[in-house]
Amino acid sequence: MSLSKDFSLGADRLILGDGSGEVNIVSKNGQDIKINGIVPSAGGGGGVPPIGDVSFIGNLIVNDNIDNLGDKGNIIFGGQDIYHTTPQVPGQPVVDDISYVTFKQLAEKNENQLFIGKNDFADRVRIQLSDGAPIPTYTDKITFNTSGNIECVDINNSAEIKTNSVICENGDPTDQLVKARQFHFRPDPAETTGWKFYQKPPEDPYNPNLDNYLMLQNTQTTGSLNLVKSVFDPQNPTPFDIILDPQNGQVKTATSFDAPQVNFRKNATDSWSISQPPAGDPAEGTLIARSPNLLGSFNIFDSASSPWAQFASTGTTLPKPTTINNTLNVNGNTTLSSISSLLFGAYIFRPQQYTFNFTGALIDDNPASVLFNSSSALWTNINDAGASTQTLHSIGNNFFKMTIIGVPDNSAGVYGNFRWSGDFPFLIPNFSTGTSVNKYEGNFGIINSPAGFTKPDLCGFSSGSTDYKLCFPSVASGTDTYSGTIRITIFNT
Repeated sequence: MSLSKDFSLGADRLILGDGSGEVNIVSKNGQDIKINGIVPSAGGGGGVPPIGDVSFIGNLIVNDNIDNLGDKGNIIFGGQDIYHTTPQVPGQPVVDDISYVTFKQLAEKNENQLFIGKNDFADRVRIQLSDGAPIPTYTDKITFNTSGNIECVDINNSAEIKTNSVICENGDPTDQLVKARQFHFRPDPAETTGWKFYQKPPEDPYNPNLDNYLMLQNTQTTGSLNLVKSVFDPQNPTPFDIILDPQNGQVKTATSFDAPQVNFRKNATDSWSISQPPAGDPAEGTLIARSPNLLGSFNIFDSASSPWAQFASTGTTLPKPTTINNTLNVNGNTTLSSISSLLFGAYIFRPQQYTFNFTGALIDDNPASVLFNSSSALWTNINDAGASTQTLHSIGNNFFKMTIIGVPDNSAGVYGNFRWSGDFPFLIPNFSTGTSVNKYEGNFGIINSPAGFTKPDLCGFSSGSTDYKLCFPSVASGTDTYSGTIRITIFNT
């Protein structure tokens, strides 16, 4: 059937084919077939015109086959962007179309984007890691949130990361770390001075001795590390509570410095130290100043560096000399050892005292009883309470000062308490025959005595040893007795 070039059908639908197969409309001479002046796509499946505008009311569904099972097909796009258009509102200005990336705040590769608006990107941006399963599970690796923080597992960056704060609180607490070679407390590159905190890498060829040290360094020629209390007022910054001054090698505190031991050199093996044993130690209340060797001395100087006192250690045994170049005022007791002396230049002064108690001595001009015997009476060493008692023979020849305290036993008030003192030069006797009698005059005082009473003398009756008595020349055939204590003191040896 031949039709004219202009052929009109008065129908709303044109149905071709018998329903048993595809319908193919073919141009007789191979020219394009146009619908409304547009050549349909050659892709088959009811393709849309490849040139011009295409408008849809509803959804655009693309499948890879005709069974409509929802398998995803492809949309091939050769343009520059996808835009969102805002319908024209009568009476309102025309709104320009905007990129769909901006409209929906989508992430765009290789672009510097700003996310705004109330959507998921405005709350946070997540970069997740897939576990690779057929139905994958994703784990947050880096999250950017609205506060400006970055929540992450690790950040590896070859240049700089600039931020306000870094908080490590994700994951296992033992893995919450900040690792760095150096920390600078003035991060602005224009600020070239300040404090830095660092440790050199292991086996640093340029600093082989520093890799085991954690260094806090001040790059300025002045300044200090100051530790302050919670009530520190920055408007009134002095005094600081603790000051570490590395420039001058000083540690300063506002109140006290507590330490079990203070060493006065970096190497404690060759320095003086001051220490106090810990609580529970038998010597916990003792402050110890310890010399590093046998030749050290502890010196005290005045403001002009003139020595006030020196405690010297010049040997391995005691006594070791102490020199005081000024007045020594002692308001309490001064205790010397039993073998110590006071030296006044070449004059040695070492008092040594012994005591002996007696009973039943007779007040008589020639008493039958003996006050003490030089080879049998045992004297107690007052200087050394731990020493054994000794006889005068074992104490040896010496010059003594003797004092006798007498308390009458049965005088019924005829004789009162008395005191006798005098010099007592003692020599171990060695008389071959007979008996030699020596008298030692002394000073005497008594509370009460009968008329005509005269002071006694110390009498020594010597042969191989000496018996000593107090002889009362004014009392003949006396019957009153007394008891008391005798002290002898050596003033020189």
